[in-house]
Amino acid sequence: MTQKDIERNSTLTQPVISRLEAPIGALPNWDTIVRYIEACNGHMLVGFSAHKLDEMDYVDPEASNSELVAALAV
Repeated sequence: MTQKDIERNSTLTQPVISRLEAPIGALPNWDTIVRYIEACNGHMLVGFSAHKLDEMDYVDPEASNSELVAALAV
């Protein structure tokens, strides 16, 4: 999806989307993140662990849409 596609599917503006996708700057607020995910028809999983996280544990290999698009483990 392009940033213009996301803009059309949400109430976010293209500059806000660009800042959200940039790896620098202030962190976005929760509402902005949720609107971005909804505009992309995505899903969000938030988890905290003291151990190494394997994002592939959250992908169902049997599902037809099991492609992992993005994962962040900090």
